[in-house]
Amino acid sequence: MTPSRTLLAALFLFCFASFYTTSANAFCGTIRATANAVSDQDALKSANNVGLAKVRQLDAQYGSRVKYQPAKSNCVPTSGGNRSQCTITQTYCVADARPSWPKCGKNEVVASNDAGCRCKPGFEKFMGACEPHSISRPWTTPLCKSTKLACSNGSQKACNQIESRCNPN
Repeated sequence: MTPSRTLLAALFLFCFASFYTTSANAFCGTIRATANAVSDQDALKSANNVGLAKVRQLDAQYGSRVKYQPAKSNCVPTSGGNRSQCTITQTYCVADARPSWPKCGKNEVVASNDAGCRCKPGFEKFMGACEPHSISRPWTTPLCKSTKLACSNGSQKACNQIESRCNPN
């Protein structure tokens, strides 16, 4: 690296650190994830997944107040030589470290600052999302009940439709 590029990089890091340390609640950190696999590609993928889980935790806790530097990766062969070990490193700074309220999805409300989100009344968790009871419990809908009644009265057509109308999956 040339002296001018070194100076430019140092100036950038100084400005970056100065900007994010002006608040008493600011802090910086590093996410580091390491994984082993048969190939560099597989090891990078595994390490990246671990790193992304940590990024998501930070994003959920601090929202847009987290600023990330581009991630860096390094792969080396393991001692046996038949596997690869990759490490992904990413630095970040949080401008204001007070936790933010969780970001709730559609049909969700904040339960409390610690409990996260819960479904609104009339909704319940179904396949990871808050859905109306008619979607999460289709067997309770009038259409399902009438189909079951018709089936029990001998309608083969209704019996064939029960699975598509009454099963949640």
